[in-house]
Amino acid sequence: MKPLTISPSLLTLLFFLSLNAFSSENPYMDRLNQGWPDSYQSLEKHLHPQKSYLVFLSKTPLASMDFRSADQLRRSILATPDSSREDIGHNLFGWSCPRTRRGPQKGFASQSGEHQSQGHAMLKSGWGLTMMFSSFLDGNLFNPSENNSRTILPYLDKDPFRLFTMILEVSDQECESTAEFMHKYTSRNPATGLYPFQRFGFLEDPHQLEGGGCGSVAVAAVQHGNFFGEVEKHFHRVVALPIRFMGRPLQLNIPHVDPLVFDEVPPGREVSLMKLVSFEWKESEPTKDLPVIDPEMILLFMRTLTQELLNEKVSAREISLTQARRYDSQLARKMIYQPKDPQDSESTNYDMIDSTYDENAYHVVEASRDWYRNKRQQGYKFLYRSWEKQKALIIQK
Repeated sequence: MKPLTISPSLLTLLFFLSLNAFSSENPYMDRLNQGWPDSYQSLEKHLHPQKSYLVFLSKTPLASMDFRSADQLRRSILATPDSSREDIGHNLFGWSCPRTRRGPQKGFASQSGEHQSQGHAMLKSGWGLTMMFSSFLDGNLFNPSENNSRTILPYLDKDPFRLFTMILEVSDQECESTAEFMHKYTSRNPATGLYPFQRFGFLEDPHQLEGGGCGSVAVAAVQHGNFFGEVEKHFHRVVALPIRFMGRPLQLNIPHVDPLVFDEVPPGREVSLMKLVSFEWKESEPTKDLPVIDPEMILLFMRTLTQELLNEKVSAREISLTQARRYDSQLARKMIYQPKDPQDSESTNYDMIDSTYDENAYHVVEASRDWYRNKRQQGYKFLYRSWEKQKALIIQK
């Protein structure tokens, strides 16, 4: 029998057919895979077009939430002016992968949800801390180039100095891992009939394609490409919230809400806003655990990298020392909270968010220093750039 031979033209045809078979129509991912925002063009000239990059963007919160304990959370909310309480910051992320099995992929995304202020409506109607354990079913992913109020464009016009971008060169495999995660995250779950991004809330785990919040989804996406390395595990906290402040009104006349109601919460219980904020949230009484990603720990990671670079006294030929110092000073954060005893003039009402903040913060700083040293040993360079009042840290070889 003569051996089977395949012509070069047939091999080419089979190659493209295999690519087509590997790819699946995904209109949501196609919408996200439309490149980076136009505002990033001035940054892209500093990047190598044939290298792979991941992007993490953080908008610093005006309403900082103290997740060190339940009552610290309550006291930080009380210390926040009413006008700032809904500005809890935002996270976006992007990828630029010139070589993947699906071909070149380059996009940006922003997870959002709770667009009708359902959480606020739940608090006003007696649901109390049950609101924190609720999923909002109007979640969506937006491309920053779209004209939507939850995307990056309005942020460029308002408070752009609160935007911090970090761009990291990664391997082709790491970049593709993030892109593949996004293909899965934008695909319908046949078991539920929903897309993962439609469920917005604290309880959803993006890694399990359950949904998530803007921070948890952004961290999960880039962490598939090993963006944060070992530092990422220290971003996570668990807050024990007291059951007695969880409501369970008999009716839920609020759209797109799926509350998790615990058996310990009796039907008909309503928790007034006054009761919710006036009494201590004690962790010594029966509680339920709420998993969160602390946005302040992410910002502490970004600041620690800059401090390490400045401490190393790297040559001014390699970095802009002025921009690095500005980046560092603007990432300096403090947590403001209501004192336990407002009548005590000696009591403090804030803590600086640094290695002394708590054990989590200490581990973030130590792991960030290791992350920095590893990158420097591997030959990565750190480049700071400012544009349109924004700041960017580019880390590449």
